[in-house]
Amino acid sequence: GEFTHKGLWQHALDFVAVDSENKLFKNRGFDLEDYYTYGQDVLAPIQGTVVGCLDTDKDNKIGQVVNSRNWGNYIIIRSVTGTCVTLAHLKNESLTVKNGDYVQVGQKLAEVGNSGYSQEPHLHLQVQWSPELGAVTLPFHLLNYSSGNQIHFHRIPITGEVIQSLPHNQMLEQILGFKVEETMNFQFSSKNSKDESIVSITPKVDLYTGAFYFFDGSSRLNFSKVGAHFYFYELSGSKWSPLWDLMAAAPRIPITYGSVMSFSDSLPFQISKTSIQRMWSSILQIIKGFHEDSQAHYQTFESGMEIKGNVKILGKQINTGFKMEVTHGIQEFTVGSRHYFRKN
Repeated sequence: GEFTHKGLWQHALDFVAVDSENKLFKNRGFDLEDYYTYGQDVLAPIQGTVVGCLDTDKDNKIGQVVNSRNWGNYIIIRSVTGTCVTLAHLKNESLTVKNGDYVQVGQKLAEVGNSGYSQEPHLHLQVQWSPELGAVTLPFHLLNYSSGNQIHFHRIPITGEVIQSLPHNQMLEQILGFKVEETMNFQFSSKNSKDESIVSITPKVDLYTGAFYFFDGSSRLNFSKVGAHFYFYELSGSKWSPLWDLMAAAPRIPITYGSVMSFSDSLPFQISKTSIQRMWSSILQIIKGFHEDSQAHYQTFESGMEIKGNVKILGKQINTGFKMEVTHGIQEFTVGSRHYFRKN
């Protein structure tokens, strides 16, 4: 990227496929078909309208380029927000869509080729304001992906990083489809107290904004889903409540499955810091422009139904737990000595 993506195109990314040994090709790499990238499906990274496309350029032989048509075969998609995404160096005559078509995320658009200014097969991706081919690039991020055993959200891969998309867990997505006004009751207990009680959490929808949220009688916790993750945001309330613990236990739920994966997140200051710490952090941010994230670290397990974490709350490192099950959704969650277990 640092050699060709400069100036107007500094925010573009190039992708190549590799094998388990990080090799780009089999055999000697003299033929297009030797490259693992060549012929791979190109899927729509956003939903939107096709506003430009071409697939009549021939694929270059390895090591050769076409200077007169830098982008080669390409497709440009305009999103509902007005920004455009260009995918370039596509395979000759591989387009499955045409101008004016509306495409959905994950829909096959074409195959990776070696057309235009491309010495070996790769996929060029860039975001831009206008639909013109070769327009100025804009900063952007990938919604989610994994690198090794680490899940990343809203991030740009670094040069040379080996990444994968997250496999989608349809069962978990259904479980996270909470029914509005269907109250969940939990038995609350604490190792520091003999008192036990029933706490209720009810999914609701804000009729003015359309936002979904949980309400426990004193606090509100908004939630949403995008791509391969479900997440909580905008915690509000005048006192500590079960929802504060719920967000600490699982601020984000990757909708995936597979091997044990790790991810990090930032907890709201009202959970992670004392009033004095919050005041000091605010002063530093005003004076020095310094923003301190309250990092929390989590692991999600093979089924995607369990998350364990280690978080810093009010200056103390605390272990957390969160479990779901197929029938009832959220089964239990734990923050330090406080434990909530589903009763209905």
